Amino acid sequence: MKELEKENARLRRAVSDLTLDKLIREDAPAGKRLSPRAAGAVSIISGA
Repeated sequence: MKELEKENARLRRAVSDLTLDKLIREDAPAGKRLSPRAAGAVSIISGA
């Protein structure tokens, strides 16, 4: 059960991060967009 709770928390963080990224992209002016790496974001998938 503890493993499922940890996985659930990890997935919730991932969804939260992706939702925030989406909101930031929607608010950013079209000509001023940066990639997540260029903006200093940390990749969830690569763990970088």
